[in-house]
Amino acid sequence: MGAWGSGPFDNDDAGDLVCELIDANDWSVAEAAFDAVLGVGDDYLEAPESSAAIAAAAVLAHKVGNGGLALHPDDAAGIAALIVPPAPLLTKARDALARIKKQSELADLWEQANAKDEWLATLEPIEKTL
Repeated sequence: MGAWGSGPFDNDDAGDLVCELIDANDWSVAEAAFDAVLGVGDDYLEAPESSAAIAAAAVLAHKVGNGGLALHPDDAAGIAALIVPPAPLLTKARDALARIKKQSELADLWEQANAKDEWLATLEPIEKTL
């Protein structure tokens, strides 16, 4: 995974998710990202799935929070075109974030980099908005 920061859009998997979401012009891509996280049960959750779900949650939070999170300017118009997400999708997003924080490769990687607190801090505004 190419990552350049701890933010929800600061990695290649997140960028791919946002592009797919805009191309789909609906929330099916976000829902699939959350289902991928929640569907692993107690198995080890890989970083790419976690990163995609975090990006999807951040887009949802941006949409329901009236633009409260920063998006790349190239993505803003596509995200603005999406309808308001349904409430059950927000629940899935919250559940996916909780699962990622609890046990995932991504959480382990941030722990190993001695930057888990920084990473968790980037998730807080998303969680509060959802």
